[in-house]
Amino acid sequence: MQRLGRPPITEAVINLRVSLPSDATLARLEPIHQAVRDRYPEREPLFTVPAEVAAQGTPQLAEGGPYHDGWLYRSADGRQVIQARLGGFSFSRLSPYESWRAFRDEARALWEVYLVVAKPLHVTRVALRFINRIAVPLPIFDLRDYFRMCPEIPEGLPRDLSGLFMRIVVHDPNTQAVAIITQATEPMAESGQVIPFVFDIDVFHEETSLPEGEQPWVTLEKLRYLKNELFFKSVTEKTLDLCR
Repeated sequence: MQRLGRPPITEAVINLRVSLPSDATLARLEPIHQAVRDRYPEREPLFTVPAEVAAQGTPQLAEGGPYHDGWLYRSADGRQVIQARLGGFSFSRLSPYESWRAFRDEARALWEVYLVVAKPLHVTRVALRFINRIAVPLPIFDLRDYFRMCPEIPEGLPRDLSGLFMRIVVHDPNTQAVAIITQATEPMAESGQVIPFVFDIDVFHEETSLPEGEQPWVTLEKLRYLKNELFFKSVTEKTLDLCR
């Protein structure tokens, strides 16, 4: 895969969902603060809002209200974020994105801290998400000049695009992973010369693996390859020129 000089990544996220012993409480996660506070000094509580699906298929808030299930740790520059929860671990890198190696290695070092403290029994889900923001110059005469995956506007309808939201879910038979691809527009820049497009790729694999082993990281490498394939096959050379 080619390397872009100006990658459009605004956020990259590695997420590992886990199962903990049934007697695990929030107090179990407290030592993480001491281990990471030098590089991640800011700490905030994380809450989960319980939800249930109603008979008509729409999610509704469940009884009980939000409950405190973890902590968020942020680096001093605000560009790197850890989420340590009873249900899992995630690491985010905000723009500017440096490289996969730097991103992955920092996530793994922090994961080792989570392992020692939380002592998860299994990893149950491995996920990788990259949110891209691409500023496309106006006017856009044909969206297919920039994106190979885009909705068709029927002949005879106005073609002056002012907004877009599209979401598809695909299954990859080679990795048994699922990819959720979301494409949307943001409000037009004040200059009126570009319109920002968000291209969000979220790939994940449900599995049961030992947290201390290599398997979660092997899966992440496969997900990264799939994510890159989805990105580069979904955009045109004209779009890539905006990122070089």
